[in-house]
Amino acid sequence: MLKKIFFGIMIILILNASLNDDRKLLKVEYFFNDVFKINNVLKKEQNINLCNNNALKEEINELKKLLELNTITSEYKIINATVIARNLEEYLDIVTIDKGKKDGIKNDMAVVTNEGLLGKTIKVSNNTSKVKLLTSPDIYNKISIMIQTESKKVYGILSRYEEKTNSFIIEGIDDLAIIKEGDLIYTTGLGEVYPTGILIGKVTRISKDHFDLSYNLKITPSSNFNNFHYVGVLDRGES
Repeated sequence: MLKKIFFGIMIILILNASLNDDRKLLKVEYFFNDVFKINNVLKKEQNINLCNNNALKEEINELKKLLELNTITSEYKIINATVIARNLEEYLDIVTIDKGKKDGIKNDMAVVTNEGLLGKTIKVSNNTSKVKLLTSPDIYNKISIMIQTESKKVYGILSRYEEKTNSFIIEGIDDLAIIKEGDLIYTTGLGEVYPTGILIGKVTRISKDHFDLSYNLKITPSSNFNNFHYVGVLDRGES
């Protein structure tokens, strides 16, 4: 449509210019320059709208995938929620969601995306809740994990998050354990906050500690902690 309008203007101006003197031709040239500028602006606006549409499509796909997670286990149901606030100063620490006590949310409920574990609820109010992410620098934000190897399950502790490499760090794994890059990491269910078997990430690097006595692992998160809009809060019901 824009192309048709643009070329229509050009044809009219050319016909008009052919019937006038050089001075008017110069005006026509200036006008053409303005038309080209307007056309470029319209193209930029179209590109912006296209980007916005793509972002909207991504959010819709994210929500659809989350809604496919009916239950993690028979003991848990999912309360779907939307992220409504994220402070840049606490970007990898805490987010706020639009569900709270009136929706059945309590402190220490596991929070997931369609890709895996995000964290747990804290500071629950009537209408909103804060979620502490696994990427939080809080030294007490450690959880028990299980590494699914080819031969057996290996247990350990998720120690911290390394922002520079976008990796979780697991330290002190028995060096007799046979672990490979690509092995998946899950929650153990210990501590009664996180259900058993929620995906956390996969092993991407294996190294020995300074004393050459145990393994340290780097884990790439399964969830994208930099870009998520919808979450599921796992309600374990009455104890």
